[in-house]
Amino acid sequence: MAYRDLVRGWHEGILAMDKGDWDSALKIFSSIEEPSSRIYFNIGCVHLLTGNLEGALQNSSGTCAAVGPSKPTQSFQHCICLHC
Repeated sequence: MAYRDLVRGWHEGILAMDKGDWDSALKIFSSIEEPSSRIYFNIGCVHLLTGNLEGALQNSSGTCAAVGPSKPTQSFQHCICLHC
């Protein structure tokens, strides 16, 4: 996937989140090929914001191994899910 497409998908997902359209945001983020750690983090945020702790935990468990600048934040998100 071209970096341009990754950024475009991320932007569209963020716009959906800003509108409170959680289903669309999750669909957009989940459709991104080869997602970065930031995309995984946003998927986890959508799950948390909708009260889906199990989905957030599954997402953070699978993505804590992802390398990227959001890794410490993902680890924190994973801990939040475990203690809620």
